[in-house]
Amino acid sequence: MRILGGRSESPRGKTPRGRQGSPSLRYRSRMVRAGDRIRDAAGVTLAGGTFQTAGHSETVGALTLSLSSIIDFGAGLDPNALTFANSSALEANWTGTLSIYNWAGSIDPLFFSSDANGLTVNQLAQISFYSGPGSGFLGTGAILGTGEIVPVPEPSAVFGAVGLLGLVGWRERRKAARARQAERCRQR
Repeated sequence: MRILGGRSESPRGKTPRGRQGSPSLRYRSRMVRAGDRIRDAAGVTLAGGTFQTAGHSETVGALTLSLSSIIDFGAGLDPNALTFANSSALEANWTGTLSIYNWAGSIDPLFFSSDANGLTVNQLAQISFYSGPGSGFLGTGAILGTGEIVPVPEPSAVFGAVGLLGLVGWRERRKAARARQAERCRQR
């Protein structure tokens, strides 16, 4: 299945619903209308379009990223597991950024294979996670031993959080020292 900037099309002999037939042209974004409707071995090429899970889980073949594209898990609380086959061999075909919109942690797992070899380091650097539809940047991609892709916060966000935590700790320590000193003065 190809999801293009202007339309999506399925490979020859397969319609998006998994039935045999002639190739079909669809829209700029591809919305999964029901779970497990795309053939598991069917490779997916994102070429500037949007793949919307719409609250449904799906397992598909390897992913090729030909232009910056979006996977949108939607804003609902329904679980949306999306599993791609190992795509590390297609690294040379990955161009642009893969933006993951409306990602909600364990509710919306994204897998590439079933181990840590599903994507290369360069492919992971091309993935950006967002908590909203393009807003609320969470970080770039990292792969777990299970093949799940999760966001890793930017170093500046981590350093900022550590700095803030240190400042709060310093303030609380200073406040406690003043309280101890005031208690000593009252006892004299």
